[in-house]
Amino acid sequence: MGSLRTSLKEMLTYYSVPYEDLFPELEFIKIRDKIVHEGFSGVDIITEWVKLSNLVVRVFLAILEYEGNYMESTIIDLDDNCEHKKYDLIRKSFPFVVSKDNLNKTD
Repeated sequence: MGSLRTSLKEMLTYYSVPYEDLFPELEFIKIRDKIVHEGFSGVDIITEWVKLSNLVVRVFLAILEYEGNYMESTIIDLDDNCEHKKYDLIRKSFPFVVSKDNLNKTD
């Protein structure tokens, strides 16, 4: 048994789950540690929750060997100086590969 980070990377690699676009170095482990030891202050919990939810969906799709389209949440960039971030759903293809079909395209 290795560290949590090593074990997660091995699992994600085994199931061919793409995660680098969400958490290049599995940052949610540090975020989890910060929340447990220091509380929620200083953590953009909603953004991290959305990215983590996307990762969980990808894990399930990979385990089920799903092939096809699915919906994923994404942050919408707005120029309205709004304090809160806006989210929308985008359609992506699975297995997930970096392609024009999986770029932030909405349908």
